[in-house]
Amino acid sequence: MRKTRLEKNCAAPLETSIPFHYGITMTDTPEPPFNRLDPLNAVLFEKLFGEKGDETQLLALLKPILARTNRELDAVTILDNKDLIPDTIGNKKGILDIRGKLTDGSRCNIEVQRKRQLDFVRRSLFYMSYEYAHLLVKGQHYIEIPDVICINILDFNYINLGNEKEQITPGEDFHTSFHLYEDHHKSCLLTKAIEMHFIEMPKFRAFKQKDIQHNPLHRWLSYLDIETPLAACWTSPPLPPPDKISKSR
Repeated sequence: MRKTRLEKNCAAPLETSIPFHYGITMTDTPEPPFNRLDPLNAVLFEKLFGEKGDETQLLALLKPILARTNRELDAVTILDNKDLIPDTIGNKKGILDIRGKLTDGSRCNIEVQRKRQLDFVRRSLFYMSYEYAHLLVKGQHYIEIPDVICINILDFNYINLGNEKEQITPGEDFHTSFHLYEDHHKSCLLTKAIEMHFIEMPKFRAFKQKDIQHNPLHRWLSYLDIETPLAACWTSPPLPPPDKISKSR
């Protein structure tokens, strides 16, 4: 069997799983005899989704995430420049994990954070603000600034929904999204120009109603979760490719 590009770049073998290899017969497939690599490791995550040639799997990951805010995607372009260079000496520099451009021109940044960081939302806003402020060139009108979307995948609990949490199934709040709304009229959306998503892996692990077979986001997050046994990421019989993902060469 030919090795994938990722396998050639990794010292340990890369296991195949349902998000990448649809159509493989999985009946009685044993747990592989090697340690599973952690997909949320910063280096491996970038190898999986952030390099040229990874557009297919990045698009397949983004579709179920952005479906929450009714964004429809046909394609994504991976941007090589992930450094946020300050305009003035002494200002802080930032480095994005993954930076992409969507079909409609919107910019999408993905950040993975394993270690708990209480001020993470301010860090995320810092990255978004830089991106937003550098998307307009001389001669353009403000209406031409594309939307900026930030997706944060956290390995710790961060968002507290307060009293609203009592109205949902425990763990169901693992994915939240935010826009700018009027304080006293929550139905009044100021703009969709900035959009922030949080996916909290501990809450997803606690969610008892996972539907790996039919829900592509559940399937992807199960794959990304190192604590999920690999066998749980398979489905039998194998699924058709909902996003026409082909094996990476």
